[in-house]
Amino acid sequence: MIARSFVARLFKASAAVLSVALLVPLAACGQSSAADETVVQVAARADFDEIWAAVNKELEPEHIKVVNKAYDTSVNLSDLVLDGDIDMNTAQHPAVLENYQKENPARYSDLAIIGTLHLNPMFLYSKKYKSVDQLPDNAKIAIPDDAANEGHALSVLERAGLIKLREDAPILPSVDDIAENPKHIQFENISSEMMVRVLDDVDAGIVYNRNATDAGLNPKTDPIYRYELTDLNEYPIEKKFVISFIVKKDRADDPVLKKVVEAYHSDAVIEAYRQSYPDLLPVNGDIVTNL
Repeated sequence: MIARSFVARLFKASAAVLSVALLVPLAACGQSSAADETVVQVAARADFDEIWAAVNKELEPEHIKVVNKAYDTSVNLSDLVLDGDIDMNTAQHPAVLENYQKENPARYSDLAIIGTLHLNPMFLYSKKYKSVDQLPDNAKIAIPDDAANEGHALSVLERAGLIKLREDAPILPSVDDIAENPKHIQFENISSEMMVRVLDDVDAGIVYNRNATDAGLNPKTDPIYRYELTDLNEYPIEKKFVISFIVKKDRADDPVLKKVVEAYHSDAVIEAYRQSYPDLLPVNGDIVTNL
């Protein structure tokens, strides 16, 4: 009787230890013991539920699941990658990353880009004029007030023929890098989120597609200057502003992360963009899909 009781207790204790031993490695490698899935944590500035649902459906045969968390702009997502809080940053572009690496190489040189997501074009809008040619001398043009978006906006204005930047302008140019300004344009620095609201108070403003759509504008018909992209090699500067998958360098060849990037470039994900986010342009390498 005593022997059987001791054996029973020993069996229960051994089973408990075995259960813990089995669970610990699963948790450490990001797998769910219930679904036998590898979970990949990514971060963005929005939920993009429809996009990640399409990605996850593509990944089902691989037993991989992506979980996206949205953060506001007060959080540096590249810091989250470096600190191990997420696997991939999916809300920044090469211009920002290169600027981080230039300003603080000791901190940010350990990051790498392993793929592309989409491009959020910015076009020139006006409530007062119908074309760029109508803009008067000394026109007030609103541009974003942060370094990355200001640099992008100035490249668009250069393409529109309104300014010319210095040939040796940095990755993210500022108004100080303007070499020619024949119309003597005056620049107003406004946050990207507020840009649409100030269009009544300026002659024109640079607005991101997402912000324009949210405000009821049509990025295909309303800008006084817009551009079409199919191959980024036509406008190399745009490569700097493609939202990209950013990871730690030692995970650049991670097969799981590579499968996530591959799934993101599937036809099903392009269709999800077409249905839910037509103002964003999916990018696969240098090729842009216009929706």
